[in-house]
Amino acid sequence: MEELRKYITPIDNEIETKNLSFVITGTLSKPRTEYINLIEAKGYKVTGTVTKKTNYLVMNDKTS
Repeated sequence: MEELRKYITPIDNEIETKNLSFVITGTLSKPRTEYINLIEAKGYKVTGTVTKKTNYLVMNDKTS
């Protein structure tokens, strides 16, 4: 997870750690599946759409 911190922008300040939800978007430095596997291995959920239940948005760090 430490490596993801530079890509993570918090959406919600009051997060219950057992029910974290992530959305991955944009072009990343590594394959998207690597990030999905890392997040899911920690027991968190990865979805395809940002909603009010989304806790973190993982996105590219460069302007496309």
